[in-house]
Amino acid sequence: MNNIALLNLTQQLIEQLQKQSNQKAEGIFTTACPNVDVFYQAHGQQHQPTLYTPGFVFLFSGEKSTQLGQMHYVYNATQGLLLTGVYPVYCDASASEQEPLIGIQIRFDRMQVAQLMHQITQRMTEIQTIEHAVTKPTGFLAVRITPAIQVALYGLLSTLRDEVACDLFVPTHIQNLIYSALDQAEVRAFIAGWVAQDGRFAQFLQATDFILRQLNQPITLKDIAAHAGMSIPTLQRAFKHYAADSPMQYIKKVRLSHAYVHLTQTTCTVQSAAYAVGYESVSQFSREFKRYYGQSPQGIKRG
Repeated sequence: MNNIALLNLTQQLIEQLQKQSNQKAEGIFTTACPNVDVFYQAHGQQHQPTLYTPGFVFLFSGEKSTQLGQMHYVYNATQGLLLTGVYPVYCDASASEQEPLIGIQIRFDRMQVAQLMHQITQRMTEIQTIEHAVTKPTGFLAVRITPAIQVALYGLLSTLRDEVACDLFVPTHIQNLIYSALDQAEVRAFIAGWVAQDGRFAQFLQATDFILRQLNQPITLKDIAAHAGMSIPTLQRAFKHYAADSPMQYIKKVRLSHAYVHLTQTTCTVQSAAYAVGYESVSQFSREFKRYYGQSPQGIKRG
């Protein structure tokens, strides 16, 4: 198994999805599994707003980089990303028609991973030891793409081409992928810290979960802090530390990112996209959307 095989399989899947949906050549393509997307981009882009969610992102062609606070992350055909939270950030994409950006995004939640870790820790004391050693939880981790991960990805990509097989076997393939990544000590420690849900990082994740559930409603700092069990000053420090944004900046970026998905992947109007993510004023939504994406929501919709 090698990257060329994964690239070819992903290209075939993208071509199949393009024909099924009559989508344009570039963009994010939803597979038969709602938790797995593949994507294709044939041009480079600087400072591109991107919303990362818990799970893996792997590239088989091209390269992307992003920065969260002082930390800089690069992923390509040799290393992917593992994420344990929802992060609106800016990315730089290196891509061309000769070497397009082609990859896969696999989402999963903490409970899925917690159940798997529980089963594993009953058999592997090494992970139990590492669990207690985690001291600096974060939301991003670069993951080396090992032969075992490539085999797991090939099984997942093969299954995504068949809707029945997708329903039956994708959860198992995702578990196998996570298990394959756990061979790396840094991945074990990273995931163990996420599963443990202790300390300030856990409170930050609780705050972001609350925001996501209330995205179409008015959200106050007082409500977020109460839900996460923090004071407002502590909440603000936690967001600056883990998300490199204030809570209100974070909410705005997440709302605009969700609106972008509505506009590019559904038939909704600009007005309905604005209301769906909690904006009461369409003109305010349009102004903030253009500042964030460099293009008006009407322009995005027409494109």
